Amino acid sequence: MRSRVAPCRAWAACSLMLFLAGLNSSEQIEKTSTISTKYGQLRGFYRPVAGYGLRVATYLGVPYATPPVGANRFSPTRTLSQWVGVHEALNFGPACPQRLPDTSNETAALTHMSRGRLQTLKRNLPALKRQSEDCLYLNLYVPDEGSTPAAYPVVVYVHGESYQWGSSSLYDGSVLAALGKVIVVTINYRLGILGFFNPNVDPVGRATVANYGLMDQLAALHWVQENIVRFGGDPGHVTVMGHGTGAACLNFLVISPAAAGAGLFKRAILMSGSALSPWASVQEPVYYAVQAARQLGCSVPDDLYRHYEALLHCLRDKPFEQILQVELETPQFLSSIGPSIDGVTIRHDWKQQHAKMGQEGRTPVDLLMGVTATDVLEVFSDAEIQHGFEADHRDRLLRTFVTNNYKYHLQEIVLAITAEYTDWARPVQHPVNIRDLTAEALHDASFVTPVTVSANQLHNPSRSSFFYVLDFRPAKPDPVRGPTLPLNELVYVFGAPLGSLGPLSAGLNFTNTEVTLSEAVITMWTNFIKTGNPNESGTGEVWGMARDRQRYKTHNWTDYDPVHKRYLDLGTRGRVRDHYRADRVALWSWLVPGLEQVGSRYGPDSPFHRLPNYLQPDTFSGPTRPTNLSSNFLPPPTTPAPTTSEPPTSTHTTLLPTERVIVNISSVTGPLENPNAKANAQGGFPYTTALSLTVAIGCSLLILNLLVFAAVYYRRDSSRQAFSKASHDGSSDSGNEVQLHPACEPCKPISPSHYGTLRSSATLRSSLATSFEGDAQHEWPPDYNTSCQSGEDTSLCAPSSQCLMSASGQPHNGTAARRSGQRQNLSTYNPHVDTQLSPSYSHEDTPDLHV
Repeated sequence: MRSRVAPCRAWAACSLMLFLAGLNSSEQIEKTSTISTKYGQLRGFYRPVAGYGLRVATYLGVPYATPPVGANRFSPTRTLSQWVGVHEALNFGPACPQRLPDTSNETAALTHMSRGRLQTLKRNLPALKRQSEDCLYLNLYVPDEGSTPAAYPVVVYVHGESYQWGSSSLYDGSVLAALGKVIVVTINYRLGILGFFNPNVDPVGRATVANYGLMDQLAALHWVQENIVRFGGDPGHVTVMGHGTGAACLNFLVISPAAAGAGLFKRAILMSGSALSPWASVQEPVYYAVQAARQLGCSVPDDLYRHYEALLHCLRDKPFEQILQVELETPQFLSSIGPSIDGVTIRHDWKQQHAKMGQEGRTPVDLLMGVTATDVLEVFSDAEIQHGFEADHRDRLLRTFVTNNYKYHLQEIVLAITAEYTDWARPVQHPVNIRDLTAEALHDASFVTPVTVSANQLHNPSRSSFFYVLDFRPAKPDPVRGPTLPLNELVYVFGAPLGSLGPLSAGLNFTNTEVTLSEAVITMWTNFIKTGNPNESGTGEVWGMARDRQRYKTHNWTDYDPVHKRYLDLGTRGRVRDHYRADRVALWSWLVPGLEQVGSRYGPDSPFHRLPNYLQPDTFSGPTRPTNLSSNFLPPPTTPAPTTSEPPTSTHTTLLPTERVIVNISSVTGPLENPNAKANAQGGFPYTTALSLTVAIGCSLLILNLLVFAAVYYRRDSSRQAFSKASHDGSSDSGNEVQLHPACEPCKPISPSHYGTLRSSATLRSSLATSFEGDAQHEWPPDYNTSCQSGEDTSLCAPSSQCLMSASGQPHNGTAARRSGQRQNLSTYNPHVDTQLSPSYSHEDTPDLHV
């Protein structure tokens, strides 16, 4: 095996240009016999798989649907018409219209991508320059074994570099088909604005196709069902496979009502992508559709709810080259173009359906899902990849991610994430260490947690489920890839180390361990395609194994389930482990949604939720999402209710923030599902009764307080009038043995300014004694509200500065009275004085008893 690897690489490099050119020269190839399909005849060619003595029948550029041009632009995919004659399937079809990443200025490009990423783009772009709206083509790679075997299982690959660019021509399925004994199908589908343009304000009440790219994928699967038998395939054993955005698209199709019951595929392989990822769907498609229309010079109707089709008519008249010039500011870590709720392919309650599909035993397919270790490193610049960055840049990244994915308790969420992804054992944080931990945080939130939660929610006990983690890092850095950055799954699935052609493998050097890993991955993936179990091939070994392959040969790759969570760790060896990054998954699926849910009761506009310095752009690492977008495009309240058998629901649903990210991603309610959203979907709001009771009780208490206040005020006014009258007439209480001593007349209260507002207990005694007409049962404690000075003694005086006298005729001094035992005189006035003043009470204890 190893002796064949070097020749394979040399042959692959020399034939790359032949691959991209589509093998036009009929003298250099051997053509296949003519195949009759439902739509016409076609003929392909044979391609050898160097180093293995195998070959495949290749059919390139096979049309599967009517070209989406003219009136068919922004319309559902239409069935293909029959063609006349024999279609020579020798060349790839053109790529769908797309705006390619700018790599012309290498210095500028390296400020937002690694050098390895830049080199990958440069290898891919030549295959994407030939573009046309007439792009709905597929490619087939059929094993050629000489004899007529049993029907081959089929795998349909959906590419996933981006929702805005990519093509099936980037992937050569020859090695996978020849070594795995399966038919490989790769497809094109509409991208960007032409593939995902949704100006429909009310997809709940008026469902209309807007995810044209998803409809293209369904049309290709229908073509496979109709025609794959003519190529030796089994339509009952079709597996769909996707990576990144392609995996997210297939996740949507697994739960989509548009694919339900059609039997289009039996199994699904979802690599590093999930519909629950924050970048997987567009939350405000109408906002971005309006922005695109305005850039193209299309007028936006005032009543967009009823006349959104006007935007479609305007865009149909624009050249696609002009449409490609539209630049939408995409919030960092999110998507401005991609799948969105249209009511046809993606329903408004898709997250709730996703959360309970496996629990209800409705997941219709076997699943193989997984992630790699460092998908998110593509967001860093080359300098950051090489040298790391400081904590302030980490803070900007986390602030941007949280702002774009959540609405409530933003600062608390940022602090929780920072605390979790900080190495507190290090007194000084190295920039490389900060970079690695930040990459882990973003990777866990964008890939690991969404894919793990998808596996949990879609697990069906009656179907097989398997989970993997690819964490293979080369022992030595490769100058082309960058510093020990791993390759993604596609390199190994399509057999790049084994001699696969195309941009995926061009210019790369592979170690013997990577050759072995690629063989092992192809074996396990094709075993799953054939039987639903990666441990069983069903047909025995398909080629001789290398000696190193034993390190990946596991006796039992155990099924994944939400309790034990076992997975296959594809590193330098294959090991079955469990609970991959469970503590970090819990942070994103339990703690962060919990913080969001607690804060949601206060409303998104509360300053309580804002980040510090949230108005300063330099505190963020990239664009942040616009706020309060849905209110700009609300449908009118007179919207007709949808005519369905289900209970009527609101004609417009404003998505809750936890439905945007990673957000209630708990194992109980589902990852991006808010309990309030679930209640709304069922037609009720859980806080209505409680809120009504609270308002009613509050109003009752307010009325009661007002009545009590009115009564007290009335009695106070009456008492004041009675006291004023008594003072004017010179009257005094006759029921008390109290005399006025003239020596106290000069005495002044220490705080006279308070008397205008503060009524003493003496005043209340005077007025209430009159009102109760000397009722002996109504007794009052002594008055300590004022004090005055007379000579050297301090006496307790009434507010009028008149002193109380004892029965002996002397001014009553509290201290002297207590010292001489004259409390009996005071008891004539107040029999409770013994309980108010203890024998040990002294004047020194009462310096603060004045007003």
